Amino acid sequence: MVTPAGKLPHAVREIRNVWIPLASGERLAARLWLPELPAGEKVPAIMEFSVYRKSDVQAVRDSAAYGYLAGHGYACVRVECRGTGDSDGLSTDQFATEYIEDAIESLAWIGGQAWCTGQVAMTGLSWPGHMCLQVAARNPPQLAAILPMDAADDRYTNKYHGGCLLHYGFTISNALLGMHARAPHPSTSARAGARCGSSAWRTRWCAWNAG
Repeated sequence: MVTPAGKLPHAVREIRNVWIPLASGERLAARLWLPELPAGEKVPAIMEFSVYRKSDVQAVRDSAAYGYLAGHGYACVRVECRGTGDSDGLSTDQFATEYIEDAIESLAWIGGQAWCTGQVAMTGLSWPGHMCLQVAARNPPQLAAILPMDAADDRYTNKYHGGCLLHYGFTISNALLGMHARAPHPSTSARAGARCGSSAWRTRWCAWNAG
């Protein structure tokens, strides 16, 4: 039986932004929803590794979905991949190896947190779904399950049907260009503070565009 929203088994604590450190020295931005549990109790986690911005574009959708799952006892982690949203680095090719390596490092970070059992599932629609399949092919130790939706494991069939370029290939390219060209969210960068102070978002944005 599904518990109605607002009557969840656990209260939920949301953390708007945390930094996941990478071996390269860069950081990925993540948003967390954690169930309120007795001290020392651990839960499995669900990660979405995505190019769609967590602080604005999908903020409402994420709160509804992951707040609900956290209320049922899962730690939910919404990670922005390199070069998108509030994360460091540059966004590159759709199926770049860097994304896969970053996702595996993120799984290890999540699995090592005090609130996690060490088991992490991945999920996501479209681009995050592609990542579920690519990461699962590497079989990282923390990955316990995947739930990809509308996902592809072949970049050609993702954009072409019967040799014909899909209209989707144009629309999604322009949508992603618009998202990736936007500055990191000012409130997140200002809270980070240590690197560039209150104008961190502007400094980082200009550096990305110069690169």
